Amino acid sequence: MRLSSDQMIFWHHGFFKLNGTLVFTWALMLVLEMNQHAKPVGAIGNAVAVLASAGTLGGFRVTADPFIKLELIESGASYVDQGVVVDHNLVTARGPADLPHFIDAITFLLEPAPSLR
Repeated sequence: MRLSSDQMIFWHHGFFKLNGTLVFTWALMLVLEMNQHAKPVGAIGNAVAVLASAGTLGGFRVTADPFIKLELIESGASYVDQGVVVDHNLVTARGPADLPHFIDAITFLLEPAPSLR
């Protein structure tokens, strides 16, 4: 896969309830690739479990649906009970109610850095 400078990935709450194993395997490979290149990765609610399954959460601060809190901690993440958490290239949110703040955080990550002239 070839990634351009403006790519990001976003997983929404409930996405993997509707899709099968082939999509899940593809998603894990995509998460690993995006993380390796420090591309923005966003996940809301239970979709944060995809990042845990990919093994990319070790040492990151995250939030998600409290139902998967233990799974995230067991994957090496530090779970924070707040609406949105940004840690490096990773933006996570508890659920759909936190979408406005999630969008603000993702937008900030995608903005080009100011010139240092």
